[in-house]
Amino acid sequence: MIKATHEDKDLVAGLLTRSFENNQTINYLIPKGKNRISRIGMLMQYAFYRCHLQGDVFLSQDRRACALVLYPHLERATLTTISLEIQLILKGLGLGNCIRVLKYRRMTKTRLGKTVVARIWMLGVSPRFQSLGNGSRLLQDVILEMQKKNLPVYLETPEFSQVAWYERFGFMLYNTYELGHNLYFLKRVADKG
Repeated sequence: MIKATHEDKDLVAGLLTRSFENNQTINYLIPKGKNRISRIGMLMQYAFYRCHLQGDVFLSQDRRACALVLYPHLERATLTTISLEIQLILKGLGLGNCIRVLKYRRMTKTRLGKTVVARIWMLGVSPRFQSLGNGSRLLQDVILEMQKKNLPVYLETPEFSQVAWYERFGFMLYNTYELGHNLYFLKRVADKG
């Protein structure tokens, strides 16, 4: 696993756009229409910058998988983050979807609480290389990295089929939420070392 640099922005945004194109939560947040893929790309660029500033962006060694990790306890509003959010609203989400985004953020923050954690915001594999173990290897590497930091790892997924996959890595389902679709919240406590 390697840490992505600013030069990896287009690679990461493209990989995640293709990987999350049919994701239910992305479909909930992004307006439908002819510019949908472009709007998803804007969301992924925003996510890259947010994690680059207030978290970590990890790539698999072969650059076919990516994980965006946030540290919610370190998130602060700055001129840069506010500017990024304005760009996302204007070019990605559209003004009409702001209420949905605020609802989604409030709901995820409520479930995280004030605990010091690492949150895997997105973990994606280039579609051509899915189901070959790339995501599993990257997830295991991220877990090991968070163990070094003694941080529990939290995430959410709209795909019930992924819950069992995450459970294989020691995650446990701790909450669900109806957001126009089900959203499953999982956590993995830090191993005692």
